[in-house]
Amino acid sequence: MAVEIEVKLTLEGQDDWLRARAALEAMSVGPAKVLAQTNIYFDTTQRALLGTGHTLRVRIDEAVRVTLKGPGRIEAGVSAREETECLADEALTRAAIGGYLTHVDAAVLPVEIGERVTMLVGSAALHPLGASRNERHVGYVQAAAVGLDGGFGTLKIEIDRTSYPDGSEGFEIELEHARAAEIEGALASWLAARGVRCERSTDTKFARFMRALAAVPPGPRDLA
Repeated sequence: MAVEIEVKLTLEGQDDWLRARAALEAMSVGPAKVLAQTNIYFDTTQRALLGTGHTLRVRIDEAVRVTLKGPGRIEAGVSAREETECLADEALTRAAIGGYLTHVDAAVLPVEIGERVTMLVGSAALHPLGASRNERHVGYVQAAAVGLDGGFGTLKIEIDRTSYPDGSEGFEIELEHARAAEIEGALASWLAARGVRCERSTDTKFARFMRALAAVPPGPRDLA
């Protein structure tokens, strides 16, 4: 599994999300892209995968992707976590988009992910825990625009508004880069200069999803 390293900054509220979007659109190299994402999380009935520190996600946006995330950490606004991501095959894509993805196992998962999941939790089927929805604005900004030298290249900035199962929302900025620790301060300062209130994230979207899920009474999960 590769290691994903990214800056993660939590925005204080919707107004800050709107200001961050405006700043990104003004500075982006080319038009910013907007993605409507549905994220469905899976585990065994005993939540065995969670017990190993791993997360399995099926994401639906422009395509359907399966992601297995391993143990990681967030320190000083920078997340480092093992990750394997693959495009879903045609059958899994149809089931996900059609809303009838009732379970997954090694037989339907991409080979690399299926083999890893089997190593972690055996052959048990994994069922949906629930879903979150995300409005993601994606743009590319030259490093110099946020006060960094050209050695950092072009930065891909993602601005998220996430809706959780309990009706709550979260607002966050992510920027994946091998030198994320060097970028975090410059990005936070760039946002602050534009009136965007933010702080270093201390947990993941999945952790927030699980807290939200715990607040929802037992019953059928909305995966549409």
